[in-house]
Amino acid sequence: MRIYQFTDFRAFVREEIALLPKKGRGAYKQLAKHLEVNPSFINQVFLGPKNLSQEQAYLVAEFLGLSPHETKYFSILLELARSENVRFRNYLLDQLANLRKGHTSTIPTQEHRLDEVSKMIFYSAWYYSAIHLMTTIPSFETVTALSEALKLPPSLVKGVLNFLVTSGLCGSKNGRYFARIMSTNVEGEPHYSIAHNINWRNKAVERLPSRRKDDLFHTNVISIGTQDIQTLRTLLKEKMSQFQTVVKKSPAQQIFCFNLDFFEL
Repeated sequence: MRIYQFTDFRAFVREEIALLPKKGRGAYKQLAKHLEVNPSFINQVFLGPKNLSQEQAYLVAEFLGLSPHETKYFSILLELARSENVRFRNYLLDQLANLRKGHTSTIPTQEHRLDEVSKMIFYSAWYYSAIHLMTTIPSFETVTALSEALKLPPSLVKGVLNFLVTSGLCGSKNGRYFARIMSTNVEGEPHYSIAHNINWRNKAVERLPSRRKDDLFHTNVISIGTQDIQTLRTLLKEKMSQFQTVVKKSPAQQIFCFNLDFFEL
């Protein structure tokens, strides 16, 4: 969990909110409602000098879906912000260091590296990455919505979501799930990259018989001159870069699969 990287409760909350769908738009208003306070109070806390009570800190942790251990850490962060006594602050910093032990190895980053067991699970089937990405879309934040959209049993979807939360890729609150980390990273690990490619190419093959009017599927085995191979590779890379630029700026509203292959027989 990312919280173990922080010694400032305000910075932690701001970054967690920013990782929510739509960059946390409207989240502070929801947080104020959860704490039963005026939204102006939330602004005074996270953009000003005002502090939370310990009861309010617990409710913030609840809102963010923190575990009991993470909630304790968050509570100490609040005490650290409120304290002006040097000896007490040092004591609190020691407490934070003790709580971090055994947890720093699982701190997610914006481009998260899963542990070995989690990678084996995540890349074992297409629906792990599908469900993970779909939790970036507000209309797919529940087990029921995901189950109906992907035509998967609710029990399977629930199991996948539990894994995503445990591995730090998703968070949950009141039966709703949201992505904490947008992407995983298996660079330098070809066996997982191969599994990911196979999963989604198999999904494309599965879709072919029931393809929709606007779906794009194209296969073309070609014979070309040696001098043109690099030209085509460069062209495809340029288009891929443009494609990714559009994707990064685009709001999370629908999920699409995009596969591309260009190789010598």
